[in-house]
Amino acid sequence: MVCRMVKKGLIGAGLLAGTMVLLFGAKSVHYAKYAARQVRENARSAVPFEADVAVARDQVKALEPAIIRGSEAVAKLEYSIKELKGELVALRTNLEGEGRHIQAMRSALEKGEIRRVGGLTASTRELEATILHRLDTYKINKAVLEAKEQTLAHREQLLKDALTQLEQMKDRRRALLTRIDEIQARHEVLEASQSFNEFNLDTSELAAAEKAVAELDKRVVVENRSKELQGMLSERAPAETADGRDAIKEVDAVFGSTKATAASADKDL
Repeated sequence: MVCRMVKKGLIGAGLLAGTMVLLFGAKSVHYAKYAARQVRENARSAVPFEADVAVARDQVKALEPAIIRGSEAVAKLEYSIKELKGELVALRTNLEGEGRHIQAMRSALEKGEIRRVGGLTASTRELEATILHRLDTYKINKAVLEAKEQTLAHREQLLKDALTQLEQMKDRRRALLTRIDEIQARHEVLEASQSFNEFNLDTSELAAAEKAVAELDKRVVVENRSKELQGMLSERAPAETADGRDAIKEVDAVFGSTKATAASADKDL
């Protein structure tokens, strides 16, 4: 079943390629690359920005195990250097003592003195053989010391480089996380700015409301002024109402007919 599907897919791809060659000729390859690139770009743009941020953070955080392994390797290297330095101190001490002993034996051999080796009296020939044997051993140990000193120098350089690389990795990891935060902040600002630019407030309703309020205020002012004018006109008594009436008698009937009242009225007038 799978083979059939693969076979059909290959046949379809072949037919598509052949059709493009027939239609576009030599340019078909470029068109195919362009189409593939467009598909990738469209698919890429469809991915949410937050998803890309999460992926980037995960990739940066994935460096943490490597940093931990590097720290463990540095710690082991430091311990091995410490051990090697201890071995070198012991080797140098032994070589210095052995060198002094060989030189003392050589002096005794030159003077023909009898030395005791293993509690037994040694002849000059035996002493000479002992000196040569210990000298050979001394040379071997000295070569070992020199090799270990080179090993120490090499490990110390490795440690220096490892510490530098480890610190650089930590710094670059922190810088990447900081850069992601900055990119995310810029994106949020861009989104806010875009949203603000796309926000278009419809002020027509506000203008209509302001016009209605203005019309209402105008109506109240007009009505108030109309009432004032009506009141002023109503206070004026028509001339024909005085016919057949005695104003003095009517006033005296209401307020009384006294001289004090008349004098007060004159003052008011």
